[in-house]
Amino acid sequence: MDLSLAILFIVAALYSGGVTFLALLARRGFRPAATAGAGATAGIAAALFLIVLLAQASVAAAAVAVLLLVGAVTYLALARDLDRRKTVSVAIAAAALIGLSFAFVSYLGVLAFLGATGAYLLLRLRLRTRPALLVTGGALGCLLAASGAAFALALSSM
Repeated sequence: MDLSLAILFIVAALYSGGVTFLALLARRGFRPAATAGAGATAGIAAALFLIVLLAQASVAAAAVAVLLLVGAVTYLALARDLDRRKTVSVAIAAAALIGLSFAFVSYLGVLAFLGATGAYLLLRLRLRTRPALLVTGGALGCLLAASGAAFALALSSM
């Protein structure tokens, strides 16, 4: 793994922790929100570095780890807002979409997913569930397109 990918993963983990902190601050207070934010930062960082470690051994194992990560994060992000059946359905769909994007844009698809999920959690503080989900879906589509463009640009400059 090169230094730029490690820095990108650390920034993504810090973003995830910061969003978790902000999303829980009003509901739970400072200390529990800070604890959850630190846990999210550590968990996302560990998951991203584990995916890289698994990719060294087997791309299929890394893809399974991506599917599990995306499914779990989606479920946790939506469990409060949707009923169980819809939450599971959206988690499976998100895992399938990001798992498929992992085949084409590698880790950038996972980072796009984390960005869109963070946007949802922050939007959900001010908007109802449906508009927040619609904006998040659009954001995820744009981020995945940008990931594809960035990956193509990186490949063309090698």
